[in-house]
Amino acid sequence: MPHPRRLDQAAIIDTARAMLEESGPDALSMRSLARELGVRAPSLYAYVESRDDLFLQLMIAGLHDLRARLDAAEADGDDHPTARLERLATAYIIFAETNPRLFNLVFSARTPARQPPPTVERETSRPVVQAAIDLAGERQGPIIAQSIWSLVHGYTTLHLAGLFSLNEDPRAAFREGLDTLLTGAVAGHRPGA
Repeated sequence: MPHPRRLDQAAIIDTARAMLEESGPDALSMRSLARELGVRAPSLYAYVESRDDLFLQLMIAGLHDLRARLDAAEADGDDHPTARLERLATAYIIFAETNPRLFNLVFSARTPARQPPPTVERETSRPVVQAAIDLAGERQGPIIAQSIWSLVHGYTTLHLAGLFSLNEDPRAAFREGLDTLLTGAVAGHRPGA
């Protein structure tokens, strides 16, 4: 078996993330992770305090990955806030579709021991909040950002659960809802409105 010093945090989290996506959270234990890494379980405790800590580290890694995707989407194309918000929404959906179990862990599996630091969550949402502020101003921007985040998260959660049956193209319905929300935000921010 490899010596524990050959382990590193990134390898542990990458392996745990792959196991999570392949087999789900119930199959991910310290013992199964150690076996996958080719070490004994006690070797992991130098890097991960417990299973809850492992899940917390996965959540933080997921938020960092989402933030990187949002940053890339924000910078890629038209700088108008509406175009940025559309790209940010798409990046969020793609993150969830690409990492469905990690997405569920990040946004659904909260316990007192699994609470990412508020600073990480704020930094993850910063691109959406800033684009909404650019669109609707300092006062309305955070409200618009929360509305957009709710719409995108709700759509994504329902989509991953396979709960769309009224529409053959749920993504088209989502785009229609997002367009309506953004149109209303722009109209509400016009001088004199």
